[in-house]
Amino acid sequence: MATIRNLKIKTGTCKRLVKEFDSYEKEVVREAAKRADMKGKGADPYDLNYLSQFFKQCIYVQAELEEELNQNEGPKIEEARTNNL
Repeated sequence: MATIRNLKIKTGTCKRLVKEFDSYEKEVVREAAKRADMKGKGADPYDLNYLSQFFKQCIYVQAELEEELNQNEGPKIEEARTNNL
């Protein structure tokens, strides 16, 4: 019983990691478009700097998640990726 429970926990963790990674990936794309739009409209440099810091943080978190996913590569990660796409 403990083995099945541990497997369910690990599977849930894999699914959460993949979902979180996808979320940050979408956020990076959205923020890049928003930043380019703001820059084109001549937005306040303070706002652009704040958005740049947020953008960098998203990329940093995304890189951490990708590293964690790569360390846990296996059939459950692949299953989670295919189910979330």
